[in-house]
Amino acid sequence: KGGKGISSWVWGWHRHQGVSPDFPAETILRLAADPDLNLGLGSYYQSGEPHLPSRQAQDEALGDQLWDLSCRLTGVDWD
Repeated sequence: KGGKGISSWVWGWHRHQGVSPDFPAETILRLAADPDLNLGLGSYYQSGEPHLPSRQAQDEALGDQLWDLSCRLTGVDWD
């Protein structure tokens, strides 16, 4: 973060692109406190708005492949 050259430029740019902590906090509070919200299974919030995952993210076979690969790469055995 305190580097020189391009590193310094990237961190400076990133600092100005971020959002205030108030914005995500408002979303979290709304999700926790609003009983009228009807969140479908698998939905998520981004930039304060509900979204559904892509078709690829909902592909169960692809998810299984990713899980198997993750287990192999981390050495975890869940079987």
